[in-house]
Amino acid sequence: MNFIKHISQLLLKVMLISGLFAGHSAIADDHAAAGSETRSAMWVHQCSLNEGKSLSDVDKALAGWRKWKEEVDWNGFTFQLTPAYFNLPGDLDLIWINNASFEHYGETMTNWNDSGVAAQRAIDKVVSCKVELYSSWVKYFPEMAEGAQGDGPKMVDIQTCTPIAPVPALIEKHATYVDMMKATKAQHVWGMFAPISGVSSVNIIGNPAGTVGHMEWFPSMEVYAATHGNRVNNPELRQDLQEYYSEYANCESRVSFNVEMLHSPQQ
Repeated sequence: MNFIKHISQLLLKVMLISGLFAGHSAIADDHAAAGSETRSAMWVHQCSLNEGKSLSDVDKALAGWRKWKEEVDWNGFTFQLTPAYFNLPGDLDLIWINNASFEHYGETMTNWNDSGVAAQRAIDKVVSCKVELYSSWVKYFPEMAEGAQGDGPKMVDIQTCTPIAPVPALIEKHATYVDMMKATKAQHVWGMFAPISGVSSVNIIGNPAGTVGHMEWFPSMEVYAATHGNRVNNPELRQDLQEYYSEYANCESRVSFNVEMLHSPQQ
């Protein structure tokens, strides 16, 4: 990334997002009013493998970054995403998402540029990346028993949208979804993100950038499947989604990624 200029310049997502299964208290605020959630920095690296390189080579190339992050006490989230249900043009082999407070983001960028040169060179040998900066915030985080966070999310859905309804109406609509997720004890995390800098007209998933995005982080394939099954088989949910897409926001097709959490904040 200049890896935090390539890993310290982003993910994500989304929301953000949001590394969320191992330390949500660092970025989620259950008491925040709708629309006033604390924003954090999310820098996203969209990467393609260099010729002849594989994900195994990527893992080896990250050795220098792993050592560096311990030396500088990197205290944010880092996720590695690989396509699961993704059929878009272009070469996108993996995405790195980093998420932290804006203050820690600035510190991390400075540290990486000062002491991460060798680690960056190793990364550049195996991948070529584009970097985008977003703000991200958590809308819903499920209640969890102590020690039940596991080793992070396993799947993430990403979808970008351009609002149709006025912003206050959209915020109010989103608040009803939060209430519903709380009432049904939803097991996945919902976050949102918005572009800040370096975001092209085509976003991190190959669709028109839009002005906001949704990221849903799932702890397992079982929860992922059950959530989508409920949405397509429940008539009320189907109707509500149709209403959202026709009256509240013009959204692009969602795509899904496998998730590996490479780092989570110290608890």
